[in-house]
Amino acid sequence: MRRGEVLLLLSASMALAACGSLANLIAPRPWRTALIADSVPLSNAPPPVRPMTVAHSHNDYEQRRPLLDALALGYRSVEADILLRDGELWVSHKGRSFVGTLRELYLDPLQARVDRLGSVGGDGESFLLWLDLKSGEDELVLELRQLLARYPMLARMDGGKMKRAAVTVILTGDENAKRAYTAGAGARYACRDSNELLEDENRDPLHLWYALSWPDWFFWDGEGRIPSAERNRLRALVDAVHRRGRRLRLYHLPEAESVWSEALDAGVDLLSTDDLQRLEQFLDARPLDGARAALRRTGTPSR
Repeated sequence: MRRGEVLLLLSASMALAACGSLANLIAPRPWRTALIADSVPLSNAPPPVRPMTVAHSHNDYEQRRPLLDALALGYRSVEADILLRDGELWVSHKGRSFVGTLRELYLDPLQARVDRLGSVGGDGESFLLWLDLKSGEDELVLELRQLLARYPMLARMDGGKMKRAAVTVILTGDENAKRAYTAGAGARYACRDSNELLEDENRDPLHLWYALSWPDWFFWDGEGRIPSAERNRLRALVDAVHRRGRRLRLYHLPEAESVWSEALDAGVDLLSTDDLQRLEQFLDARPLDGARAALRRTGTPSR
């Protein structure tokens, strides 16, 4: 790290200590835009969620039993990377090996569970299916539109409004492809995220999430106590996302309970993990604070 960057971080930390303001707070990576000033709780910030609904199975298809392992542990969010091959959407990280089709690994099994149970888990909870678009060709977008429209379990977005259903598809990955999917008139069966926090973003009613990489914002790897400047940055980041009426998923987090605790205390909406059982055990043992306990009694209000 260059000396100038170190001095810049130290200046931000000193400013926080002196006045308690989160204005001018920056991320440690200079190419990231940190739009996280003047942090205050706002009415449109999403409320805390139930413990297992913060658990996300990253690259779920790499688990021994794709989808099924996550469901068995109570996960309500999974992610699959997809590519177009011979006119069909296949699950694959970089095209070196193909685990199966999106239809047979995820869409058909999820629809079967909803038909049988009324919801994916049989508990009425919404389920999130993240599709990481690994390429941006027009043919992939067209095939995705046609495929998703066949499944009545999916939330429908039309005219800037969402008709909620058992499963919500969220597009991540290739920026051009996910924007192309959500653009234009007519019904859509997926919303999208953004992988950057940018100041000049146009308002897109189907842009409901941010998915941000932990190492792009934080140096702390879970060893020892989190530096106060990094804790402040984390909470300011969450507030900045919630201020926009969106939710935040963090990925590439260190697989450490200390990191998970700090993220949840800050209000992060979704934690990505490759170690499904360890995160499940951590969440199962984590005491509920007053806000989460109240939420369990009343349920999550719609956005």
